Amino acid sequence: VSPTGLTLTVGVPPQFIILTPMVRLLSGIVTVLPLVIAMMGMRYLLQLFHHYEIGEIFTAMNTTLYRKLALVLLFWVVFGWVYQALLSFIVSMHAHVHYIMVPFTFSNVATFIVSGVCVVIANVMNEAVALAEEQALTI
Repeated sequence: VSPTGLTLTVGVPPQFIILTPMVRLLSGIVTVLPLVIAMMGMRYLLQLFHHYEIGEIFTAMNTTLYRKLALVLLFWVVFGWVYQALLSFIVSMHAHVHYIMVPFTFSNVATFIVSGVCVVIANVMNEAVALAEEQALTI
């Protein structure tokens, strides 16, 4: 039992057990930011599926939505690194030693690949839109 009356886990420094209200507030603010990016991605997916539902497949709007989706995925990865660095710094802010953690995981690489696939799909869709417009003008 520590002097503050809390039971501490072995190997965990006490400064990481007790979080001040300011640290909790800053952590909450930083945690909301990735959710905003995820919600933007969901919005674009819903719009894309709505267009598919009404039969609009090869349209300029779908191309734009695929490009926006690719950007959201790219932002997701980049901001994931920023998010982890900010959160680790905020949590260790009141300690004498500040920690900054930036993870590089397979899921980051996979998300980059999916983002690239979305860009390729957007380019293919753009060509399909151009071909469909050209075919509509051909007698």
